[in-house]
Amino acid sequence: MGELRDSADDPEHGDRPERHHPENPHHPREPDAEAAQLRVELGSRTEYAAELEQRSVSGWDQRPFRSLPGDRQSGASDDPLEPVRRFQPSRAGLPDPGDAVTYLDARQPERPWLAAARDRPPEVQRLFAALDQGGGHAHIRHDGWVTEEMNRRRVAYLEDPAQLDPAKREAGLDGLGPDGQLHHCRQTATRIADPDAFATAFAKGVEHPRVRAALEATFDRFLLGAAS
Repeated sequence: MGELRDSADDPEHGDRPERHHPENPHHPREPDAEAAQLRVELGSRTEYAAELEQRSVSGWDQRPFRSLPGDRQSGASDDPLEPVRRFQPSRAGLPDPGDAVTYLDARQPERPWLAAARDRPPEVQRLFAALDQGGGHAHIRHDGWVTEEMNRRRVAYLEDPAQLDPAKREAGLDGLGPDGQLHHCRQTATRIADPDAFATAFAKGVEHPRVRAALEATFDRFLLGAAS
């Protein structure tokens, strides 16, 4: 499990020297949350999610996601989404998402990162819905709904893309951590801009032998509790 826990989002890993949100030297803090949000981003998160959905529907700036020649030479299918189609949420410790379309439609207003999966193939929507219901953060912090500006500010000022409250985001508070926990980030932040490519990368990662070994390992709950 140590391999899986070695994550830039794992608060137990403190190799980054600053443990508190650094002040932005170019912008003094403002009490008005709306002014802070407008200063940080060109539009609101809701507006960005709407634009992302429109780009997905219209095909603007879309680069086709295809299998690479090396994948085909190794015997892989020409269909890059094949790993997503055979993805089983239970094998990743995730719940069955049920009706993914209904889930995405109902939750998108308060969870704008789900816009990336709108109008994508059903298998991609199913993976996103399973991740969201299972409490995963990968599609929130590392998918295409995150802009380059969000990533830059995450590294520079510890502003968490998962934090939707602009004042809390500016204060460096984690959007997924409880009780006002500060967000942690290393020297780099990454994203996969194409939702199909993201889903494929996640599905193929779940199939990796080292990941399978970790997910299928047994443990004694009593001993684990005693050790902690």
